[in-house]
Amino acid sequence: MPHKALSATKNAQLAREEHNHLMARAVLQYEEEQAKPGPGRKPGLRRICKELKQEYYIKNKKVITLNHNTLQSLVNGGRMKSEINAEKELVAEGGGKGGD
Repeated sequence: MPHKALSATKNAQLAREEHNHLMARAVLQYEEEQAKPGPGRKPGLRRICKELKQEYYIKNKKVITLNHNTLQSLVNGGRMKSEINAEKELVAEGGGKGGD
């Protein structure tokens, strides 16, 4: 039985969730590689992004872009835009402007 098509908004939401998941994996992988002891070159931000992007394409046959600058920001303690927006939404709901 066929499924009905998803809306453009839902497709964008699912793509963003997948992108966030991959960026979280990239942060973990980068930190693990940098923590390894020993001499020699360790893979950088660009290589981590490239490897995950290729792995994702092989597995899902979809192209996804991972930016090394975004990865650097996340490694340095930054947050994803979706996390910030979700936090703003919670604050707006909790501290509503209603006068009841």
